[in-house]
Amino acid sequence: MEEREQRMFNFKVSIEEAETIDAAAKGLGMTRSDYLRSRVLSAPSATLTANLEALLMYLIYITNRTHIAVYSVAENAEILTTDRLRTIYDDAVTAGLRYMAELPERMAKTQAQIAAQTNTAPPAAE
Repeated sequence: MEEREQRMFNFKVSIEEAETIDAAAKGLGMTRSDYLRSRVLSAPSATLTANLEALLMYLIYITNRTHIAVYSVAENAEILTTDRLRTIYDDAVTAGLRYMAELPERMAKTQAQIAAQTNTAPPAAE
């Protein structure tokens, strides 16, 4: 790469973070710069995405089966009228749609919380 084609990035990290980065780079036989570059420029894992999609599909399936089972128990036991069951079902659909509409925001918050926990130094050994 020619010098005029390069850009320099500078940022600060704590001493503990620097040590973690250096140890990870050394463990892979890389320089700090090469290690950071590889981490920043690597594509998200297709396997991770596939696993998340499979997990989400499974959770939706289980939730659907649970809902149907609960609905069926009440209907078969004749403890709720069909009209009341329909109201419960309609309310559940509305709440589910509202939740799905808010899901991207909820996922972003969760991912930010996970990232914050992942980036913190572990507690000191006693």
